[in-house]
Amino acid sequence: MESKIKEMFPEWCNDDNKDYELMISDDLDSLISCALLNNIKGYKINYFYDFESIYELNKSTTPAIAIDCDLIKGRCWSNHVTKLSKDDVVNKQSANLNNILNISRNNYYKKFCGSTALQIWSYYDIPLPQSEKGKMALLAIDGGYLGHYDNRFIEVHSRYLNMMGFDELIEVLKRHTKYEFYDIEQKYKMKRKIKLNKDNKLETNLDLAGLQGLFYLDLSLPGGEFYIRKELSRDWPTNLIANKTYTKDDFTDIFSIALIYRNKVAFTKK
Repeated sequence: MESKIKEMFPEWCNDDNKDYELMISDDLDSLISCALLNNIKGYKINYFYDFESIYELNKSTTPAIAIDCDLIKGRCWSNHVTKLSKDDVVNKQSANLNNILNISRNNYYKKFCGSTALQIWSYYDIPLPQSEKGKMALLAIDGGYLGHYDNRFIEVHSRYLNMMGFDELIEVLKRHTKYEFYDIEQKYKMKRKIKLNKDNKLETNLDLAGLQGLFYLDLSLPGGEFYIRKELSRDWPTNLIANKTYTKDDFTDIFSIALIYRNKVAFTKK
């Protein structure tokens, strides 16, 4: 990652004198991001967030980092656009290129549209997977390859990969079609969710064994029982009026937020 961009990330990203725990959310991007942070920093998963409630594995007073979700307040690694207008504020403790570079609803189509995991890979200068299939799988997380195959976005997509030090991944994209990446997604069930089963343990239909072989990461889920820590409520996506200016102050009790399209926003509320 370019040093001038890296310096804009929150200080806690490089805090080696403090321990943190991780709050995993419900998909592969979050799981791989947690595995990377466990490898690099030794942080362990102690919370699960399904965008409706927060669950806890063990009682703890250790501060937490939310992974692949954008909190209104507090430490988080994520990749969503959260500014509802150019004048809206962001969470300063969010490690998120879109927040750091002031991407908002106004310049939505200039957003970083890669994964949270890819940002962590870049920020900590982690060597890319050795195999071509591993590099393709990295780009496939959270549909991170799609911008390359849309003439409206290919320039922005390549600019971000260059900024992050991933020129090699641009070449991977040039060597393959969109449909080859789609096949990778399907083969490894990369769109499947993580959830709690009837025994309050995490489970998933993601092909964890196959993905571990591509990334050389331990992707096993915590084995213990999770207990509810905080009940929240998930709003269905809210349509925003096209020419109206919004800020988060127009909505109440927001816990986490993500613009899922330029004129559609999803909230979880306290």
